Amino acid sequence: SPSSSSSAPTSSRPTPSGVGRGVADEASLVYLLGLAGGYYTEDFGGADVRLLRDAVVFEWVGGEQGLRAIYGVDQHGELHPSLHGAAKVQLADGSIVFYGGGNPQQSSGVVSHLVPHPALRRARPDAEEVMQLLLNAQEAPESPLWSAVRHPDGSIGVLAPLTDGLPLVWSSVDARSGGSGRGGHGVGGGRGGPGRRHGLHACLRGAGVEEEMVIFGGRGDPEAPGCFNDVWCLSLSKDAREGMWRQVETQGGGPPPKVWYGATPTKDGNWVIYGGSEWQFEETAALAADRGVVWILALQSFAWSSVVPAAGTPRPEVVLACSLVEVSGSVLVLGGCMPHRLGNVPATGRTFAHCPKWYASLSRPWRFHLASRRWSQASASADGVPEPGDTLLRSHTSAVALPVQAAPRQLPPDGAGLEAVLLFGGSRYFTGAYFHDLLALRLPLPAPGPEEEQEGCAWGAPGDGAEEVGAEVERVSISGPFGSGEGVLRRMRRRLSGQISGAVASGSSGLALPGPAPGGGRRGSAGRLRAIERHAVAAPPPD
Repeated sequence: SPSSSSSAPTSSRPTPSGVGRGVADEASLVYLLGLAGGYYTEDFGGADVRLLRDAVVFEWVGGEQGLRAIYGVDQHGELHPSLHGAAKVQLADGSIVFYGGGNPQQSSGVVSHLVPHPALRRARPDAEEVMQLLLNAQEAPESPLWSAVRHPDGSIGVLAPLTDGLPLVWSSVDARSGGSGRGGHGVGGGRGGPGRRHGLHACLRGAGVEEEMVIFGGRGDPEAPGCFNDVWCLSLSKDAREGMWRQVETQGGGPPPKVWYGATPTKDGNWVIYGGSEWQFEETAALAADRGVVWILALQSFAWSSVVPAAGTPRPEVVLACSLVEVSGSVLVLGGCMPHRLGNVPATGRTFAHCPKWYASLSRPWRFHLASRRWSQASASADGVPEPGDTLLRSHTSAVALPVQAAPRQLPPDGAGLEAVLLFGGSRYFTGAYFHDLLALRLPLPAPGPEEEQEGCAWGAPGDGAEEVGAEVERVSISGPFGSGEGVLRRMRRRLSGQISGAVASGSSGLALPGPAPGGGRRGSAGRLRAIERHAVAAPPPD
């Protein structure tokens, strides 16, 4: 999907040997939730978002095994209108709040609350309990209904549906405006607030105390067109059923208006933003001036600051729809697209040949070091990824950094530990390509020495030997760091929902950049065509 959500409903927990489904080397257990966004049926972008309602739960364990199981999960309740381009934030209790979403033709101002089952949110989750919960939930009705009971005296009583045994339950948040706002945009059924927006991010302020969802920028629709650079806060009630919007008067000079930027909170209480633009198709002076500039919002004081690279120092291109994660005192920038480089799009079907100049490859991620406030570029191997020249070109992904103890237990020659970043889904919708897989990036923990010497990392397709529960996977023969030769590429589909995964080629011959990969980008294109088939939409002619 072009806009997937990936979050960790649970924290990691050390587990004694032999506990939890009989794994002898379970150093840590983490459950992660993947939610699909949507796709366009057109070959090149599009105006009509076809929404996907798929959800999967990944069971990740420490040691060499990594991904152990994938569960296909049904969602219940009042689902968020559009996860494509929506902002999300995970509260201290493990539940998740979503806002907005959509596209320039129609965006949403709705605020929704997703509550995973307590078994998925425990500080020390029990794998057996989770397995039973998710297996039993597959037998539950798709949409639990309210029941009416007629009493002997003719009166009627109403019984609410039971949701205790459901893994994912949605509800709407009654969000209203407590300050200046655009108004009239149906924010969660309430009034006022930032209005309808998409292509933006959110972060949490005041975790566990007086929790607030902070959003920045984004893009509206015809009722409120254009891109924004304002900051809003949504103060939430304890049960997250109600919220109050207020527009924040920030200090310092903030970023220019942006949509599809990348953002991540950091451990020091800041919100780091990079990339994004007004989605223009040519490079302007303002866009060139924003290259390599990192914007930092201090969440306690709402003060903006920026870091402009010194002349002659390395800096990344301005990328849109990239994923940012904090790892080892730095912010990692993964993927992204560059619409300002599109120019005149060829009318032929060979647009994949141009993708290396339109997309930032995952094989060359950038890191912004928070202490020195300098950029450096890594070089990631891709021996564990099928058709890497195709697979590693994508934007609109979701990424999450795993705790150190949950990373694959393979030590580099210097004996340092490893971190891992999981990347889920994404798209290359300039060419009608969509991905439904899970990738893992292994990073060595920093060792004493110059930052530029700490840049070795590797991609892999995790989960050799993982159990498929309520979801279907394809097995392909690939080499990688997570198994002994047989890797598992997971292209999920929900139970009884039709096929959305596509055929992939087996084997890997290393990176093929710059230039097209073998197969002409068929892996990502297969994802879109399967989704089109699933929705019974007339498929476009082949390239």
